[in-house]
Amino acid sequence: MPVQGKLIVWILCLALLLCACAEQQPQRISGKAFGTSYSLVIAEADPPELEPLKQAVDARLKAIDASMSSWREDSELSRFQRQPVGKWVEISPGLAGVFFRSRLVYQRTRGAFDPSLGPLIRLWGFQGEKRANPPPADEVTAALARIGFDSLELRGNHARRTRPIEINLSAIAKGYAVDALAILLREEDIDNFLVEIGGELVTSGSRFDEPWRVAIEAPSNTGREPQRLLYLREGALATSGSYRNYFESGGKRYQHILDPKTGYPADNGVVSVSVLARDCATADAYATAFMLLGKKSLPLAQRQGLEVLILLEENGELTSLASEGFPKPVE
Repeated sequence: MPVQGKLIVWILCLALLLCACAEQQPQRISGKAFGTSYSLVIAEADPPELEPLKQAVDARLKAIDASMSSWREDSELSRFQRQPVGKWVEISPGLAGVFFRSRLVYQRTRGAFDPSLGPLIRLWGFQGEKRANPPPADEVTAALARIGFDSLELRGNHARRTRPIEINLSAIAKGYAVDALAILLREEDIDNFLVEIGGELVTSGSRFDEPWRVAIEAPSNTGREPQRLLYLREGALATSGSYRNYFESGGKRYQHILDPKTGYPADNGVVSVSVLARDCATADAYATAFMLLGKKSLPLAQRQGLEVLILLEENGELTSLASEGFPKPVE
């Protein structure tokens, strides 16, 4: 399950930035998953044993990938999609939960978040073979005819497709995995931590009585610099952006955030969206939807109890819009 243009959110360690000689240092676990990296930072006064914890983390991530990957032919998701249209199929509680969450965000965003974009994602070359030019219009129209997440029906731990839609969970599964690791840590009586996978993160408690300090990356395809520093104690943060996964043709940039209504990449000036929510799966899904909705995201975010930061490029200048409750930048 590769990174779909998600931005990297840098974890800025206060011990390095503010006090290199601090007596208490956090523990760290890191590795690779879903075509990107993961990192856990633990700040417990009574440190846990890391080796068995890392084994548990890797096992949890491996199980999620085996369930939700759209790249693996042997994943639970791929096997589900090979079943005949109309057939009810029993699925795991984890996959069922992601389906239910996806349907909820799909409905609340009026289809702006649509996990059935698989045909368009492949057509535009954002999964599989890369493209150098936009696809023909008739092929876009044909792909659009096979899209619509309302064609997935759910009944407990059973699901079926009423049309041959192709589901891609890249815009929510990574956030779900972050939540799963946060649950794992709490099961181990670890309350003060930061979990991050490819830029999506959850913070809990504090970093030795200090808030967690993170940074949202500046939208640039030439390097990685922080755009905004934030203090976080409890919550989930996900960021989606347009400037890393794209191709150029005829002097125009085509980015990976695809509009399920038109079949073409979004072209509204939005370069990144960061969403703060209670859980990372929700933040992950809405960050993708808000890339399409742009300025319309603010009232929707307010209704859903979300905080959002939108970066836009207007007339060659970078501007920002933020909901009232989005964390103020660290001075």
